[in-house]
Amino acid sequence: MNEKITALTRKCWDSQTDRLDAEKLVELILEDVMSICEDLGDKGMDGHYCVDAIRNKFGLKDRA
Repeated sequence: MNEKITALTRKCWDSQTDRLDAEKLVELILEDVMSICEDLGDKGMDGHYCVDAIRNKFGLKDRA
């Protein structure tokens, strides 16, 4: 897991229940993803650039 995902997971840890708040984690990830797509769309780039940027930000490997 890369540092970005680890940091988001830490933000979503509920110490009262000693569990991960999965809904909050999904919301934070989607906010990041939408922000990447909006930023690149504003620069006139297509979806392929968006996918590559998301993959790089979250440290995902290419599934080719």
